[in-house]
Amino acid sequence: MELLKRNNMLFLYTKSNCPFTPVVLYKLAEDAIPYTEKNIEDPQFESELLEHGGDRKVPFLYDDETGLGMYESTAIVAYLNEYHSGKNK
Repeated sequence: MELLKRNNMLFLYTKSNCPFTPVVLYKLAEDAIPYTEKNIEDPQFESELLEHGGDRKVPFLYDDETGLGMYESTAIVAYLNEYHSGKNK
């Protein structure tokens, strides 16, 4: 079970038609960074987002390994560049 947790340590909270989410999705795909997407139109995922971040804004990235969460696509991409790019290549 621990291996599964390592493979899904990043969670990206999204919402359909958000204009900022594709920037983050592109970065994740470009660098083949494993993540789990959670659309907050599902009430369970909306509750998780509020628990981790406090606001109902997307995109929101939560790193389960570090407990770090962040909003803003530019901040998320910068974080991915610094801490996750190249790990899976």
